Amino acid sequence: MKNKINFKTSDLEKMEKQTAVHLINSLGGFKSVTLVGTSDAQGNTNLSIFNSFFHIGANPWKNWSVRPYTFSII
Repeated sequence: MKNKINFKTSDLEKMEKQTAVHLINSLGGFKSVTLVGTSDAQGNTNLSIFNSFFHIGANPWKNWSVRPYTFSII
């Protein structure tokens, strides 16, 4: 592979947060969707569609007093 670039964790830590977030979130290339299926001990199932499977820079629990069901069974 020509023009290969290697990053270490320390390199990412030195970047501005938003720059590192954009870099990591773009690693997947073409943005397809991912179906994530889960089930709990009682057999309840849930199927969700995600367009970003790897995501850095968000805190999903930040403003939620009750966590949604999808996250509680992952």
